[in-house]
Amino acid sequence: MDPQTALFNLLDAIDRNDRDAVDIQLAALAEWNAKGGFLPAVTRIVNADATFAVARTVRRAYQLKGER
Repeated sequence: MDPQTALFNLLDAIDRNDRDAVDIQLAALAEWNAKGGFLPAVTRIVNADATFAVARTVRRAYQLKGER
């Protein structure tokens, strides 16, 4: 399991509004973390707009998860 790849796939699934893929990636990250794995890191955000875009994306992922 590569959590960075899972994060990339999660963000891509959110962008495509693919709820099934969002669920799969969130579950994979949660399982990985529960087993002691490290969470993906967002190490380079170059401006405030990008920061807000990441925050919106993550919030949207949780909204999609809650709509199921």
